[in-house]
Amino acid sequence: MSSAPDTPITIKTRSGRLLDGPAIEEIVDRGLARRERELTSHRVKAKASAARLVEKALGVRCLAKKILARLKR
Repeated sequence: MSSAPDTPITIKTRSGRLLDGPAIEEIVDRGLARRERELTSHRVKAKASAARLVEKALGVRCLAKKILARLKR
């Protein structure tokens, strides 16, 4: 059985730069970290929006109870 020689991985970018293995890993890690921050930000905004909607729903429910109580008089 023959094994392939351990050649370093290099990629040529569109801009013409040559990236080796560690540089590729760094770029991927940076991209993943950025995406994780974006998702966390979206999650926080969604939770805040949900909390506002819950508050509005509670207000509407309270108002509906008051209106129904006055109509029953």
